[in-house]
Amino acid sequence: SNARASAMLLTNYAQMLYDLARLDDAASYAERAYQLAQAAGDQLAINQTRLRLARIYRAQHRPADSLRLLDEAQTAMQKLLPPGHFAFAAVAAERALALQQQGSPEAAMNFMDQAMQIDEQAARHGRAGAQYLPILLTQRATIELAAQRPDASAADARRAVMLLAEGLQPGDYSSNLGLAYLTLARALSALQKPTEARTVARHAVEQLRLALGEAHPETEAAVQLAAAADDAAKGASS
Repeated sequence: SNARASAMLLTNYAQMLYDLARLDDAASYAERAYQLAQAAGDQLAINQTRLRLARIYRAQHRPADSLRLLDEAQTAMQKLLPPGHFAFAAVAAERALALQQQGSPEAAMNFMDQAMQIDEQAARHGRAGAQYLPILLTQRATIELAAQRPDASAADARRAVMLLAEGLQPGDYSSNLGLAYLTLARALSALQKPTEARTVARHAVEQLRLALGEAHPETEAAVQLAAAADDAAKGASS
């Protein structure tokens, strides 16, 4: 139907705005998409938009709103999708990130591990999901860092970098690889390894600059981290 097509168009546009860190605009388009999908009564479009909105709300530091939508998505998905479908991993990972934002790192780790299990099982059975493993590893590394587990964080981020770099040709760039490098650089800084952190942060800057642009918050964070690691490395060697 037209309403469904419009809803999907708006929800995809909202995702592009989210990627550009234009969160207020992203929320407003996703909310319109959600209303259209509900008007059309299209369960798949409703649920896809719910997940997108949950992600946008979390990025806006609205974890309670995010978790409410994730509960609704989970209930709907149990009727729509077979058990073990990768979408359940996406919901568990998103829930983990919202819980971490609320200050519950242990609960966050439980959901993140659940997401990884679903994803690895889906990959083993040849179902969709294997390509999301590096993204989940980066997200888990972020939560581990928040839970003061920098060793585990560095190991997960390193594995994510390795998996993402495997598929790239020279001259290719990717925001996912940039974010994995950034997370690894943060873990290395926490482990007091400034020289390695500096090198990795510079890789993050290079990838994020090309993939997301100079003014993106993640690019700026990588630039600041590279500078801080540079100061720390110079201090350590003097």
